[in-house]
Amino acid sequence: MTVAISWFACDVNYRLPKSVKRRLKALKRLQAEANKVESRFYEEVHEIERKYMAQYEPFFQRVIYFFVSDVNTTLVKMWDFV
Repeated sequence: MTVAISWFACDVNYRLPKSVKRRLKALKRLQAEANKVESRFYEEVHEIERKYMAQYEPFFQRVIYFFVSDVNTTLVKMWDFV
């Protein structure tokens, strides 16, 4: 089925007028530029996540201590734990 769809898409593209083909090509280029911007966006998001992960680490350590410890801890003790 994929081969038939692929062949059909090529066949349709072949029959299109040149003006439409130029528009499609321009749209593909615009989409490629948009993809580059989106890629840079996600790279920056990743960097920000890495930056703030260090700040979250003390909270994660508290959560781990709360669930792993054998001590009957209260929330007040957890809040004071460093």
